[in-house]
Amino acid sequence: MYNFRKNAKLYIVEGANQHSIEIYSDVSASQTFDEQGYKLKTLHNLNNLHEGATITRAAPANFQFTTPILDISTTPIILTLGTSYSGGTITSFDIYIEADNVKYKLEKAVIETNTFNISMDSILTVSVSGTASKLSRFTGTIPGTPVNIGTKNYSRVGGLSVSINSQVQDSISGVNVEIANQVSWTKNTTLHASLTGNIIYPTSYVVEGRRVTGSITQFLTSDNVAQLSDTTTSNPIVINVLSSVGQATPFLRFNLPSTVFTRRFGMDEIFNRVYDFRLNSNSTNVKPIYKGV
Repeated sequence: MYNFRKNAKLYIVEGANQHSIEIYSDVSASQTFDEQGYKLKTLHNLNNLHEGATITRAAPANFQFTTPILDISTTPIILTLGTSYSGGTITSFDIYIEADNVKYKLEKAVIETNTFNISMDSILTVSVSGTASKLSRFTGTIPGTPVNIGTKNYSRVGGLSVSINSQVQDSISGVNVEIANQVSWTKNTTLHASLTGNIIYPTSYVVEGRRVTGSITQFLTSDNVAQLSDTTTSNPIVINVLSSVGQATPFLRFNLPSTVFTRRFGMDEIFNRVYDFRLNSNSTNVKPIYKGV
């Protein structure tokens, strides 16, 4: 029996909780191993031109998937993992991928990028990628207590409100925000630190840097066409994602206290300008605010 990616299910186990994550068909996971070559050619064996090899170390596993943000009463787990940090680090968790007749486990996974895809009149989705200590086949029962989210509803982008330097912008067509963690895995140097057989897997990591970047696309109209380009190194940006135009409370907010941005002209089907921005403040409170929390 084949295993089709379109049938895959994904679970995040963090602490004692098991979260079922709805995913699209772009889910993937892989892990490579480091090969060390050595020469076999000697004075006694001049025809041994091909190198031998040893494989004793695994590189960090990689994973990625895209998930819709649901309209629920509590902050979705995917908005907490990878976007919140304390003490200079982020929380790790386990991922389980279940296909038609097999399960796989990613141990000690960390999110390196959360890319928010925010377009008018569409479902809000997040593209997630990261690394983990180990990818292996799993044969047991997925652990944790399933978290009940109640009725499943999707968060639809019905309105966008963007202010730059406290000035509300009009005719916003789309926003893209990416929160990236620069994660570096520490190499284990002894076989005592290995997880399986003679293969040494990475087991610890540090967060060496963090970036919040994105872009804001604004249609050009007779009211805002005067200035096409601009730059700044200190303006605050607030992005409110609304379920409908004129809604009082956004269901998702990005509050960036200080940013570097450039504004450039774009000539698509409708003329526009694009603000490319990067957070340059080290506030630890910068994270997506879901329903005011």
